[in-house]
Amino acid sequence: MQIRGNNGVPSTTHSRLLAGLGLALSESAPVEPSLASRVFATESVSNEESHAIVRQADSLQATIAAVTSRLEMRDSKMVMVQEHAAVQGAMAASNSAAFLSRDLSMPASTKDMMVMPANDAPSYLGHRSKVFATEAFDNSRADRSAVLYTTAYNYSMSRQEEFGETVWPTLTLPADQVGFGVVVDRLTIHRGVQHSTTGAIVDFKKVDLMRAMRNPKLLQKDRTLCVPVVRGNNLTRFVDAAVIPAYDRIIDGQAVHTAPLKFGVESGLRGLCQTDAELAGGIANQTDTLDPTIIVEHVYVQIGDDILKFNTGVHASFNFTYAPQGQDKARILNASTKSLRIKPDTTDFAGAALVSLGALATSGYTAIVEMDVSGSANIETTNIVCYGNKLKLVKVLDSTGEEVPSSNANYVAIAAAFNDADTKMLGFDAKAYKSNVNMRERGDFIDRTRFTMLYEVPLLSPVTAQRPVNSDASTDGGDYEALVQHTRFRQNNEAVTAIFASCDVLSAQCPMLGENDDPSPDLGPARYHVKPTFIHDRAVDMATLVDSLSSSTRTADLRSALVNRIREIALQMYISSEYQAAALALGLQGKPVLNIATDVKTHTYLMIEGDLRTLSEKFDYRIVSTIDERMEGKIFLSFGVYDESRNQAPHLLNFGNCVWAPEVVLAATVSGGESVRKETMVQPRWRFVMISPVAALLEITNLPGVFNKIPVHFTNVP
Repeated sequence: MQIRGNNGVPSTTHSRLLAGLGLALSESAPVEPSLASRVFATESVSNEESHAIVRQADSLQATIAAVTSRLEMRDSKMVMVQEHAAVQGAMAASNSAAFLSRDLSMPASTKDMMVMPANDAPSYLGHRSKVFATEAFDNSRADRSAVLYTTAYNYSMSRQEEFGETVWPTLTLPADQVGFGVVVDRLTIHRGVQHSTTGAIVDFKKVDLMRAMRNPKLLQKDRTLCVPVVRGNNLTRFVDAAVIPAYDRIIDGQAVHTAPLKFGVESGLRGLCQTDAELAGGIANQTDTLDPTIIVEHVYVQIGDDILKFNTGVHASFNFTYAPQGQDKARILNASTKSLRIKPDTTDFAGAALVSLGALATSGYTAIVEMDVSGSANIETTNIVCYGNKLKLVKVLDSTGEEVPSSNANYVAIAAAFNDADTKMLGFDAKAYKSNVNMRERGDFIDRTRFTMLYEVPLLSPVTAQRPVNSDASTDGGDYEALVQHTRFRQNNEAVTAIFASCDVLSAQCPMLGENDDPSPDLGPARYHVKPTFIHDRAVDMATLVDSLSSSTRTADLRSALVNRIREIALQMYISSEYQAAALALGLQGKPVLNIATDVKTHTYLMIEGDLRTLSEKFDYRIVSTIDERMEGKIFLSFGVYDESRNQAPHLLNFGNCVWAPEVVLAATVSGGESVRKETMVQPRWRFVMISPVAALLEITNLPGVFNKIPVHFTNVP
C-alpha cells in the first residue's frame, strides 16, 4: 500500500526517491548511448572518451547527491558507495543493449590468480534470463524509464539492512567487471636447504610469518651466536667430561653438542663454533671474525663435592672491553664481584641438591661469594682465554638478612666446603657473536608470494513485476517498489544463509588443519594471515548457567551469564586465530571490533539500561539482530574492521563482504502462448564472500526455563 499526502505524491521512501530522481533526470541532458557503451567496452578507451565518461559520471553523481540531500537520505558512511552504484547503473541503462550483451564468463585460473566460481551461491543462474533478449525490449519506454529505475534501484540496493551490513559490509563492484578480486601478499619463512647428490627429496618447510608472533621458536634469532661444538679432536679445550658432561643445547631448533670452555686454555672460538651444517657450506676462514661484544655468561666452579653454575652475565664487569694498549682488535677482561649468592634453594649445575653446601638449605642461609676472572680475546683471530683467579666466601646471611657469626656451626660447615682441597674454578660459557661481515650466515629466508583470488559475482534468478499490456505508466512506480522490496528481503535472507554456509565450511575444515597444512581456498583470502578458527558451542543451556534462587535477580544473572560466555568464546577466537599478529602486520590500529549477530529476543538480554554490556577491555563490539527464524537461539561472533574504507575495499581482517554489482531494470513486452504482458524485471548480481576465516556460533537453549524456575523465599528465623 502507498500512503499519499494531500497533493497525491507518494510518501514512501522508495517512491520519494523515484519521484525526485525522475524530476531531476528529466531536467538534465541524457547520457549518449554511444558514450555509455564505451564504459563496458573490452577494447581500450581513448583519453578523450575517458574524460567524457568522467564528466558524465560527475554530472550524474551531482544530480543524485542533490536529490538525496533534499530528501535527507544521505548517510555519510555509505553515501559514496550508493552514489557510485547508482551512477554505474545509470550509465549501463543508457545503453542497455550493449550492457546486457556483455560476456560474463570467468577467466581460467592461472598461477597468479585463483578463480572462485559461484555455482553454490543461492539462486545462482549464471546467465541472462531469456526475457532480456534484445528483441523483447520496449525501447520507447526504456528510453524514458530504464535510466530512472536503474539509478533508483541501485542506489537503494547497494546497502543492506543493519544486520547484513554489520556482518557483510557492502562493496560495489564496477558494472563492467565479472568478478571481485582480492590481492593477497603471503609471507613465508624457511631456513634454506642444501640439495644432496643422492637426489633426496627436498622440503623447504616453509611457515607463514604470521605464526611467529604466537610461536617465537619459528624465527632464527641466534644464527650468529657462537656456541662451541665438542668433537673428538678438541676435548682438551673443554672442562673434563667426567666433571661436567657435554650436553645438547638447542639453538634455533637445532641441537648443538657443547660444554663449558676450560679456564687457562686458549682457544680459537670461531673454529670451535663450526657446526656440521656450517662446515658443509665451507670451513671458516680469515673473513670470519667476532663481534666486539663478548661476555662471560656463566662461570662453573667446584666447591667441595658440589659443582655450581653462576650466572655472571648479569654483572657489568664480566664483559670484555677495549685494550688500552696493543692491537685495536684486542679485548681484555678484568671481572670482579662480591655479590654472587648461593641461596637455600640453589642446586648444582644439573639441578641436584647440594651436598657439601647442604647446610644452606637446612638452615635457610645465603652465602655471599667473591669472584675474580681475567682474560683476553682478539676479535680478528677469534682467540680467547680466561683465568679463574679468586673464589672466596665473603659472609653468610640468615633468613632475615643478618650476618651469621663465623662461630656458627652451619657457617663452619659452609666455610669448610670453600676451603676444601677440591674447590676450584672449572670453566666458563662465553657469549659471543659472529660479526658476519662476510655474510656467511643468511638467517631466515623470507619468500613473498602475491596472488589474486577472483570471486565470480553471479547473475541470480530474476525478479519480475507483471501487469497487463494495456496498462499505462502510472503503475511503473509500484512495480519499481515491488522490485526493491523483493530484492531487499531476498538479500536479507541470504545474509543469514551465508552465515550458516560459512560456519559449515569452517566447521568442516578447521579441525582437519595440521600445523603446516596449506589451508583450502574455501577458507578465504586471509587464511594465511589468521589461523582459521571456528568455535561451535552447541550446549549453552541457560537454565543450567543461571542458578539464581531469587526471581528478582534472574534477568540480571541471565544477562551476566550470556555476556560471560560470549567474552570467553571471543577471547578464545582472538588467541587461537592469532588475530593480533595479522592486525600488527596489516597496520590495523585500535581495538578489534567483535560483531555479535543474534535474534531479537537474545539481543534484549545483551542490553543493560540501554547500553551494551561491557565484554572486555580487549574489544569494541557491535550487536545486531534479525527476526529471521533461523537465527533464533543463535549467536554468531566474528571480527569486523570499521575504517574509512570499510565499504570501498575488502580488508583481510573483516569477516566478509557482500559484493553488489549494479544491474539494469528494464521494461519488456513478453508473449507467452496467446497472452501478451508487460514486465518490469531486474536480474540482480551479488555475492557474499568470506574473507577472514575466524568465527564462532553459540546455540542458546532453554531460555524460557530460566524464568520458569521456582523461586526460593527466605525468612529470617529468630
